Amino acid sequence: MSEDVNASPVELAAFGQLAPNQHADIVAVQHVPPSLAASSATATLNASYGYHVTQYEFGVWSRYPIADARAVDLTTTTAGSDPAGLVADAPHVVVGALRVTVTMPQGPLVLYVVHIPQPVLGDQGFAKVRDDAVARLVKTVAADHAPKLAVVGDVNVAQTDRRFSDLGSGLGLTSAQAAAGRGFGFTWPAEFPVVRLDDLLMRGGTPVRSVVLPALSGGKTHLPIEIDIHL
Repeated sequence: MSEDVNASPVELAAFGQLAPNQHADIVAVQHVPPSLAASSATATLNASYGYHVTQYEFGVWSRYPIADARAVDLTTTTAGSDPAGLVADAPHVVVGALRVTVTMPQGPLVLYVVHIPQPVLGDQGFAKVRDDAVARLVKTVAADHAPKLAVVGDVNVAQTDRRFSDLGSGLGLTSAQAAAGRGFGFTWPAEFPVVRLDDLLMRGGTPVRSVVLPALSGGKTHLPIEIDIHL
């Protein structure tokens, strides 16, 4: 399961109740600042899952061991950073993703939990920052040779956007919604969804179910998504 909770303690707490009730094996949450990650809003998740990691604005809770977690910088170029864009400890960097390895019974599953910047108008044109972040993510994932890999979260790219094909078919990843969802699967805005900005794209496994769940208490931005995959 995955959701961008928009830094809302009410929404995070509601999502934390929902995930174990839905028997989710892995829970990926975006837009969780450190103060919120350390608050009582995560109490149910912490109690329900034996493994979890929170870094930057991301949280991952899992029934299976988490082998490692590394931040992925999608928005800045830091002198001396490695070409894949992985940054271990750089609190000043605006991160865009978290790379996590979950030790599944079928073998390691690499997850890129992402929160791509919104497409906004700036000095360099509309969606320049968003498009640069997508391009950096594509480059990073293309260099990652993990046999089982998924990109999940708030991709901020609609399926009708040409950048979506860069993330999907360009990397050999399959969209869960395209493969196993019904209808458009809109996730944003929560009060009246008109576009799908949240998804899971993967290789080395087959999405067999993709569902958009109703808005949670306090939820006004993104709807949660629930995906079953066959590894």
